Amino acid sequence: PREMGYPALIIISLDIKPGGIKSYLQEHKGRTSHNDKSVVWISETLEESIDGCTNTARLEYEWEVKPEDQGKLSTGKPIKVRTLQYIMEDKPRFYRVTCSVAAEKYESYLPHFEASARSFKRLPVPKSDIPPVLLD
Repeated sequence: PREMGYPALIIISLDIKPGGIKSYLQEHKGRTSHNDKSVVWISETLEESIDGCTNTARLEYEWEVKPEDQGKLSTGKPIKVRTLQYIMEDKPRFYRVTCSVAAEKYESYLPHFEASARSFKRLPVPKSDIPPVLLD
């Protein structure tokens, strides 16, 4: 947290989509590349399961954060960021664990990112005793 530039970041996301992992990956990669033209895909592999999700993909890519998007801690030049992303299929849900850090620090963070992503667990939401609110 005290590092300058782009700090290490892990984000968990959920998408609801029809289809399987291959069609999801095609759409996800297309959308990601369309939204950020600086994205360069490095690797894509299918992995063993994470939390029982047998169709799991592992992606790596790099992208740049422009100085105007860096806020108060701007370096005045683009920051190259490397991202490790695991995508787990649980039809119709797709969970993404996205781990990013400045590219020059990626190798030192990689073991932590992989361990964090592999610890991902889907947990049931406990039942609530709160009565539903009826709107007029």
